[in-house]
Amino acid sequence: LVEKAKDTIINFILPGQGEDGIWNYSAPKTENMGLLNDGEKEFNYCLYLVYILSNLLEKADAREVLKDPLSRAMDTLLDRFLNADGSIYTPVHWGWDHIYESTLLTSVICWRLYRYCGFSRYESITARGIHWLMKTDMGCGNLAGGMSCVGLYWNALFLDLLKDNFSVRGEFPCKENRSCH
Repeated sequence: LVEKAKDTIINFILPGQGEDGIWNYSAPKTENMGLLNDGEKEFNYCLYLVYILSNLLEKADAREVLKDPLSRAMDTLLDRFLNADGSIYTPVHWGWDHIYESTLLTSVICWRLYRYCGFSRYESITARGIHWLMKTDMGCGNLAGGMSCVGLYWNALFLDLLKDNFSVRGEFPCKENRSCH
């Protein structure tokens, strides 16, 4: 099973990465369970794929194969979708309440790229994302617009991120128009 997974990653997934660093789920226009896929780039799909593959970064042999493709994808996603407040929203056809999901996945991925690969540029992204998630209570009602709680799975993932010597620093805007650390 491990050999099949390795073969799939090396010979199928990695070669599918686009020049812009994005893995694209470009399905034809179909209706599936009431959701319309318009065939456009589904950036959240790429984010999920990077999240899944980032789980392997703690293993040195996988790290050498994955660190550059994953950082290329993250750099593109961050360049396009990182908000000034530290949140990230990779557009999905379901709506804005997925901003919590995108921000959490981005924070976890950036933490792994920082911790296991030594890419220091991701430390402040992690800090800003975690700060945004904490100040919004993981989306459980502190923002206007009726945002829903992201659920027990996301809370468990968040708690998993915060264990194991988690420590990051970053600058992000404060209410008083000055930087906070």
